[in-house]
Amino acid sequence: MKKFLHFFIGWLGFVTAPYIVRRITKGDNWSGYIRTLHSAGNDEIAYYIFPGILYPSEDVIKRFFGPKRYDMHLVHYGHKDYEPDLAAEEVANHIKALGYKTVRIISFSMGDQLLSSLGCYLNDLVDEGRIEIVTIDSLPNPDFIDKRYLGALKVVNPIMVTLRILGGWIAEIPCFKRDGCWRSPAEVIEQLSALTSYDYDYADDP
Repeated sequence: MKKFLHFFIGWLGFVTAPYIVRRITKGDNWSGYIRTLHSAGNDEIAYYIFPGILYPSEDVIKRFFGPKRYDMHLVHYGHKDYEPDLAAEEVANHIKALGYKTVRIISFSMGDQLLSSLGCYLNDLVDEGRIEIVTIDSLPNPDFIDKRYLGALKVVNPIMVTLRILGGWIAEIPCFKRDGCWRSPAEVIEQLSALTSYDYDYADDP
């Protein structure tokens, strides 16, 4: 029993503590990134892909949505945290920096959660009709989930969050592959957890 207690305390100090400290002290640093899948040097139109929990591989995206004459970018949320507001701000800065005249967004399921914040950061493009959006399996908030599945998700959510916290930085290691993409337990758990509490629906905006 004493050995187990020592191991548990050591685990909390070495694995869990760094994650908790980072969560408490972090500012506005986004853990994800934007990957350019195709660059044509054309600022007329740019494609941005906002994936969901289980999103297509980059090869599939290139094959079905890969424009030859325009730039295409894929938003990766990162393997640590799921922060749609910070991701939307980074995408908005990316769009402004490259000066695209029109932006076409293709979002999968939870990728819709970026849209409400993105509209605030790019209200000039929205007002001018320069943003075009296609949503696939739209899932901006829990209202889109069958009540039985949402109930089950809410029941297991505290367990998932506990495991994610205890897992600390180890849970952030991309250790399994899904549709050609390496995923970490942390990113999947944080996205599923977000579904139980995300209450903003961009469709409610005028």
